[in-house]
Amino acid sequence: MRFKPFTKKYDFSKVSLTEDYPSYLHAPLGQWVYDLVENNDLGTNRHGYVSSGITDLKRSFVNRLNTLFRQTFPTDLNAFMVKILYEPELTSNFLALMLQNYCSGRDAVRLEIILADGGSAFAVEKSDKTADEYETGVYDLVKRVSTEVRKQAESALSTSELIRDAWAACYSRNPDHAKTVTMCCDALEHLLRDKYEPKNMKPQLGLLVKNLRANPGKLSYKGDTLLENKFDLIALINAATSVRGSHTAGTGRNPTPDEAEYVLQATIFIWNLHHGI
Repeated sequence: MRFKPFTKKYDFSKVSLTEDYPSYLHAPLGQWVYDLVENNDLGTNRHGYVSSGITDLKRSFVNRLNTLFRQTFPTDLNAFMVKILYEPELTSNFLALMLQNYCSGRDAVRLEIILADGGSAFAVEKSDKTADEYETGVYDLVKRVSTEVRKQAESALSTSELIRDAWAACYSRNPDHAKTVTMCCDALEHLLRDKYEPKNMKPQLGLLVKNLRANPGKLSYKGDTLLENKFDLIALINAATSVRGSHTAGTGRNPTPDEAEYVLQATIFIWNLHHGI
């Protein structure tokens, strides 16, 4: 359903995304879960009337959830819905479990529409790009990233495994900021080695940057003729290495979320420049 707000009151485009599940999301999410339970034969009717719908989850399914989440869930469907919809962290993890095991493409699209329209900070993503729309278990819940940022990253993500790993570590539901920075620095090492020192069998990012500082004329990338001082790009690269350095130098400080995202976006920008994008 398309909706172009008539007044500013209902224009939510600039409203911050939420990691909670407000009450207006409970009914559509509850219906989504109900349909998934029904379609995957995970529920029963305690009264024995098939036409009256599902009243309980199957004991085998609930037992499995109890084990995976290490807590006890009710089999009564209404009580179960209340439990999972009023604890945001549990809600996110339960949605992820259903996506990872029971969702087809159609189910995944329905959930993504609910979350996107509701301003959720989480999004549905296909984890196996080669799977067809009828396969199940090939979707997951991830942090939502703006269309502009994702579009800028498309080429790098499609060709660099290290940048894909860094992206996943940065925007997963449980981000690993240290891993994001490490993977980005590894990606920069490979990029700069392949471009400027192809015979270097053991590239080290700090040494590569030092060598480029000594000979900035070697730098060649899209738009470099507009810069009087090519050290600007080296400074950008060096800022990324300094974040990794502070983490690995024994100081005990992990990169902050902003630092990790900065390094990731800087890496993608540098990668794009060197690939003419």
